[in-house]
Amino acid sequence: MKTYDLIGVGLGVFNLGLAALLESNKEISAIFLDKKSEFSWHPGLMTSNSNYQCDHWSDLISMVDCQNDFTFSNYLKEKKITFQYSSRAINPLLRVMVDDYFSWASKKLSNVIWDTEVIDINYINGLFLIKSDSLEYRAKNIVLGVGTKPYIPGFIKETCESVYHALSYSEHDNIKCGDSVAVIGGGQSGAEVVLDVVSSKNIKDLVWVSSRPHFSAVDPAVHLFDIWTPNLFKEMHSLTPSRRKYLTDSLLSTSDGIDPNTLSQVCASIFDKIHYTSKSFDPKVISNQRLIKIIRENNKQYIVTRNELTGIEYKFHADKIILATGNKRDYASLLKTISNEYPEILDPNNFNIDHSVKWSQGEKNKIFIRNAGFESFGIQEHSVWIQSWVSTLIVNTLLGYEKYAPTPERSLHKYTDDLKDYVYSGELVVDSSQNTLNNKYIEA
Repeated sequence: MKTYDLIGVGLGVFNLGLAALLESNKEISAIFLDKKSEFSWHPGLMTSNSNYQCDHWSDLISMVDCQNDFTFSNYLKEKKITFQYSSRAINPLLRVMVDDYFSWASKKLSNVIWDTEVIDINYINGLFLIKSDSLEYRAKNIVLGVGTKPYIPGFIKETCESVYHALSYSEHDNIKCGDSVAVIGGGQSGAEVVLDVVSSKNIKDLVWVSSRPHFSAVDPAVHLFDIWTPNLFKEMHSLTPSRRKYLTDSLLSTSDGIDPNTLSQVCASIFDKIHYTSKSFDPKVISNQRLIKIIRENNKQYIVTRNELTGIEYKFHADKIILATGNKRDYASLLKTISNEYPEILDPNNFNIDHSVKWSQGEKNKIFIRNAGFESFGIQEHSVWIQSWVSTLIVNTLLGYEKYAPTPERSLHKYTDDLKDYVYSGELVVDSSQNTLNNKYIEA
C-alpha cells in the first residue's frame, strides 16, 4: 500500500484550492477523497438571483499563484469567453458562474478520487490509516475539509415537504400559487430565498423573520484598509482569545450580512409586489424575532416566534417554512478514532497558523482542518482568497521550507508585526475603571 505525504478528506472549496496548488507539485504526493461523484457547491441554493459575494480575484488560487492553470482567468480562456466577460459590467458574479468555475477546476485535477466516502480514520505506527467504503489508504498527514451540513434547530425533529432548509430550496421547488411562506434567517441565504420567492412565485403572504436587530448589508468599504489580508489573519491568531473575540465582533459588519446588491433587489421586489403587481400581498419583515416552535392547528401550519426584546410571542400562518439557519461542521466523528485527544484537538483555540492542530504526534504527523477555526482566526476563516494563502502555508509545512512567502506583501494597514520597529518603551497607564488604555504615558 502506497504511503502518501498528504490525504485530503472531503473536497470543499478550500481543499479544492489546495488540490489545485498541489496538482503540479512533484515533491508532495497527495490525493483527495470525496464521497460525491462530482463537485457541487450548494446546489440546493442555486437560484437565478444568487450572487457570489466576492469578485473574480477571490478564486481558488490567483492571489498566491496567478500563473497557475486553475485561475479564474484561465477558466475564461478555456471557455473562450474572456472578451465577452470583459464586457460584462454587472457585478457581482452570479453564483452559478462561480460554481461552473469550481466544477471546471475539479474536472482538471488528477489527484481527486470521487465516489469514495471515508468512514474511519485510525492512527497506527506513526501513520494515518484511512478507510473508505471500498479501499484503504495510508498517509503521513491528513487535511480535513468535509464541508458543512444544514443546521436545523433542535426542536424540529425532521424536515419535510413543508419545512426544509434553504440549502435544499431549489431541490424542493414546491411553492404553489397562493401559498403563505415563512423564511427564517436574516443573512445572505435568507435574503436570496426571499428574493426568489417574491420575484418569481405568486405567493399570498411572506413572513421573513430574523433574530438579528436588523437586516443589515455587508459593509461595502471592507477592502479600503486591508481587512482581508494575511496580515490581519496573523494578527488575529497572535491575540489572546478574549482580545481576538473583541476584534472579531468589531469586524463582523465586514462579512456577516447581506450583499448590498441582493438587499436592494429584495427591497425593490417587495415594493413592486405590494404596490403594483399584487396589491393584496401583505409581507411581514420582522427583526429581533426567534423561531421557537412550529405547530399545526385545523390542518394549517404555523410558526411561533418570540421577540428577543419584549418576550412577546407571535403566531403566523405558513404553508411553507424555509430555514435559512446556517450550517455546521462535524469533525468529531472522524477524529475520535484517531486519538482520545480529539476533544482537545477540536478546541477552537488549538490551531496553528497553518491550520494544523496541536496534538501529541503533531510534530511528525499533521492534522490540518479547514474552515473550522473561526475562534482562532476570526472573520477571514471563511474567505476563499485568504484560504488560498493558508493552502500555501500547508504546502510550506509539508515541504519543510518556504516555497511560498509566509506574508505575501506589505500591508497598507499596519499591524503588530509591521510596527515592531516603533515600539515605545515607556510605561502604559491603564484606566482600571474602563479596562482600557487611556493613551497617557509615563517616561521610563
